[in-house]
Amino acid sequence: MQQFERLKNKTILLVEDEKIIRENLASMLKFFFKEVYIAIDGYDGLDKYENYLPDIIMTDLKMPNMSGFELIEELQKRQSKSYTIIVSAHTDTDLLIKAIHNGVDRYLIKPIT
Repeated sequence: MQQFERLKNKTILLVEDEKIIRENLASMLKFFFKEVYIAIDGYDGLDKYENYLPDIIMTDLKMPNMSGFELIEELQKRQSKSYTIIVSAHTDTDLLIKAIHNGVDRYLIKPIT
């Protein structure tokens, strides 16, 4: 439980296009983080990143307009220091390897319980 206490002073940006998943994850994250920012796609996520500079970014991979990988590439161009977590229903090893090569810190498989 002590590791969760360290999160109480951190902020997180959740980037998820599916409304139900976004609402459920955001509800859960609010118990652990000082502030939870919510974005509906990569472009919105990039805008919220610029405005809030969150400590952690949690993003889906497959989204319309701008994918999670594209978002991460844009964040790297901005030399983001945010810890990055990919959330995906895809368990493909190639995706995991691509995520690691793109600087992702953690990879979570949906559904998250």
